[in-house]
Amino acid sequence: MIPPDVPDHHRIQGTWRAVEIETLGYRTDDLGDERLLIFTGDRARMHGGPTYRFRLDPAKDPKELDFLDADTGNAQFHGIYKFEGDRLVTCVTTHLLPRTQRFTTTKGTSDLLTYYERVGRSPEDSGSADAGAAADRGGH
Repeated sequence: MIPPDVPDHHRIQGTWRAVEIETLGYRTDDLGDERLLIFTGDRARMHGGPTYRFRLDPAKDPKELDFLDADTGNAQFHGIYKFEGDRLVTCVTTHLLPRTQRFTTTKGTSDLLTYYERVGRSPEDSGSADAGAAADRGGH
C-alpha cells in the first residue's frame, strides 16, 4: 500500500480496476474485468476509451478531480475523489452539471460513484533495489 503522505498525483498513477459502481442510487459489482482506469503522467483513460488530461485539487474538501479533453483542455467530466487505503473512490458527472460534493448518488442525478482497486504494483513499488536503498539513506 502506498503511504498516505505520498502526493496524490503520484499516488493515483497506475492501473485501477472498477470493482463497484453506483448510479441513480443503485450499486452493482457485476462489472467484468475490462473496467480499467489508467493514470499515466497527466493523462487518464478508460480501457478501450479516449485519453483525457486529468487535474487534481487535493487542497479542496472534498478533493476535486477533473477530466479534460486531451487536445483542447476543455472540461469533459468533473467530480471528487478520495483514497481509502489502497482503493480509489471517485464520484463524477458531466461538466455541464454542478460538481457533486458527496460520495453517493440518488435518483434524478447523473453522478457516477466508482470504487477502484489497484491492479498490480504501484509505481512507487516498482523501483529498483538501488532506488529503494537510496531512499532509505535519504537520497533521491
